Amino acid sequence: LATISSSLPLSAFSGLKLIISLSSTSAEVKRFSFNSFDKNLSSDLLLAEKHIFNFSDSINSKSFVIRPTMIYGRHLHLGDQNINVLYRLMRKLPFLFLPFSNGFRQPIHISQLSVFLQYCILHGFSHHPTSTIISLGGDTILSYYDLLKQIQLSLPSTDSARSCKIILIPDSLFVLLVLPF
Repeated sequence: LATISSSLPLSAFSGLKLIISLSSTSAEVKRFSFNSFDKNLSSDLLLAEKHIFNFSDSINSKSFVIRPTMIYGRHLHLGDQNINVLYRLMRKLPFLFLPFSNGFRQPIHISQLSVFLQYCILHGFSHHPTSTIISLGGDTILSYYDLLKQIQLSLPSTDSARSCKIILIPDSLFVLLVLPF
């Protein structure tokens, strides 16, 4: 956005009525993290959202920032960088270790997100009076363990990921195991 808006005069955007952008719920939840990487990610996302709203205001347009939770699934050659990484590991390894405290997620499948966006483009955004942020999650709350088990069950019996054993281990042991990576 900064590159485009700095290389063109604002008048080039005068007919633009709506800006839709994707962010992440990490903008709101990771600002409370103890991890500096997560805090910086949150800061960067919040700053980018602010720039979008400022730009939108400067051209007298509405903007919607959609903050989905963890997106999973594939479309053509594009896949998420969360679950698909674990899925590929499950195909190669006989077992996969996860920490007991693997957290809860409200994952949203890429198809659910696309249906939401399509509906909003056709019906929702045009009638909304102001710019806004919409946080969007999937329809279930799952741990990584439960999510991976559901994915395993949905795979054909011939898929090697089905035979991978998912083993929950103490958090401290998990940290020790992944520390070299």
